[in-house]
Amino acid sequence: MLRLHAQVEGGRPEDVAEDWRLGAPMKRFIEPQEIGNVAVFLASDLSSAMTGQSVNVTCGFIMS
Repeated sequence: MLRLHAQVEGGRPEDVAEDWRLGAPMKRFIEPQEIGNVAVFLASDLSSAMTGQSVNVTCGFIMS
């Protein structure tokens, strides 16, 4: 995906990735462990009262 965006924009994939990172409110990318933590929470009894929710794990890039 980065490669395609870089080709369209006439830049390097590394530059596109840096632009995306800086465009995120938290100024960083998500770590795989962070997504895993949310999955474990949703599979646990701690989320037993949650129904029909959308949980965005995007460092603030997508907010709803």
